[in-house]
Amino acid sequence: MHLLNVRTRLLEHFYDPPPYAILSHLWTAGEAHRFHEVGTPGIDKKPGYYKADMCCKLAFEDGLDYIWIDTCCADAESSTAFTEALNSSYTWFQNAQVCYVYLDDVDGSEDLEKESSTFRRSRWFKRAWTLPELLAPQNSFFLSSNWSMIGSKVGLATVISDITGIHRDAILYPNRVPFFSIAARMSWAKGRKSSKGEDRVYALMGLFGVNLPIVYGEGEKKTFIKLQHSIMRTSDDQSILAWQSVSSPSSPHTSDPFADSPDCYADCGNVYRIPHSQWSEYCTKYYCSPSDIGPRLDFAVTNTGLRIGLPLRRREEDMFDAVLACARGVGVWNGDEYVINLEEADLIHIPLRKCTPTAHHYERMGTDRLGTVNIHATNDFDFHEICMCAHQKPAYTPQHAGAPTFVIRYAAVQRFGFLPTLHPESYWAFDPDTVDGQVLLRPDTALDQLQPEKAQECRRIARMRFAGSANSIDFVVEVGLDPNGRPWVYAGANPHVGGDENRTFKDLAMWELEAGKVVTATVLCLVRNFYR
Repeated sequence: MHLLNVRTRLLEHFYDPPPYAILSHLWTAGEAHRFHEVGTPGIDKKPGYYKADMCCKLAFEDGLDYIWIDTCCADAESSTAFTEALNSSYTWFQNAQVCYVYLDDVDGSEDLEKESSTFRRSRWFKRAWTLPELLAPQNSFFLSSNWSMIGSKVGLATVISDITGIHRDAILYPNRVPFFSIAARMSWAKGRKSSKGEDRVYALMGLFGVNLPIVYGEGEKKTFIKLQHSIMRTSDDQSILAWQSVSSPSSPHTSDPFADSPDCYADCGNVYRIPHSQWSEYCTKYYCSPSDIGPRLDFAVTNTGLRIGLPLRRREEDMFDAVLACARGVGVWNGDEYVINLEEADLIHIPLRKCTPTAHHYERMGTDRLGTVNIHATNDFDFHEICMCAHQKPAYTPQHAGAPTFVIRYAAVQRFGFLPTLHPESYWAFDPDTVDGQVLLRPDTALDQLQPEKAQECRRIARMRFAGSANSIDFVVEVGLDPNGRPWVYAGANPHVGGDENRTFKDLAMWELEAGKVVTATVLCLVRNFYR
């Protein structure tokens, strides 16, 4: 760790650093990493020097010999040193004797209680990296643009909590931060911005006590999923699954088990995890178990999805609610952890869709809100060990965004022996390796062949056959466009060998959707009807 000597204005390296101060701020125009320029002639003329100089003076007045400032103490040209700085940032702020928070856009003479005050509207409260810099230090002091004292973090805790939505206890007591639920801690990052999307994720590492390899270019979503995987390796807090969609319609849609960004937890500030002892007691009392499955909180990420034990309730034919070991309520610190009164709290449940008829494989349904249920209204839930599978995206992406996409799901096709034949084959895409399995029409090459005036010629057929019997019946799906140009799906069966040539089945379904939507025919629900 490199620290700036407040007397000599030179950098010194320490393995066991002495007491030091630390600066939290936002970079301004012209500021840059000056690690290799410290101590060189003309450094005092560079943008940002005055800020560093003022911090040195403050640290000296507070009886400290060293200070850490990111613009001059972090070697950005060394990938090893830069990775260490990002992964150690939370710890370095946590171990500092004092943190100076410099707000260059705040007028220190204002009344902070006013909603229009520059303090409440400061950019510092909207940036990703300032979240750990707010929470980690025990002693923080806020300074205005002219370096006048605004107040301490302790004295401003109520105002800061109102601005950020962060629980006041987390601001006052840094040692309690790990005891808030994962969902609550994620919610504190809502709406915060960073120059690079990945930094929104890397800024959260310290809040959860994990480290990640620093890789830019992967994007926020992929990096955030890595963070969730890393958290799950050390935590049994199921509130990590208590997220909701932020950029989707209110109607449910299939999704991955994991959230795309911290914004998915925006409404989870009052969500508390239920400790194992309390969860075990209530599960035993309220939830039936079909076997000897006990109420456990552990889960595991595997190559097929997330394996976890949850109480389930069937809502529709293939739709379920799953209760998580977390609840909305008022948390009370008992000296060891935050607890809530479950008799008055609302348990959180998430929507799932069963994607295979036999095994307990489910897809998470993304919605814009989380469901809740009172502990006394859970008699219709049963405890099950399940696998939450990753959402299977189409194997082929249309080149024309406005084209309708016809998708046929045939989960566990090989289990039942069905083999697909496609006609015309060149118009279809097939991905046999997905968990769910999909066949879909290539709309950008086939739309010109799906003109309504061509009547029967406009059909495109997928044929699935049971391989275990000579007297099998083909399962046939036909798709096309109606006279108004809207997509339709017909699903039925035709005899293959033997049987009644005139035997037909009624339509599985017909959907009339706007172009650009997905038209889906579900095969599994009728598998048993199409072989003998």
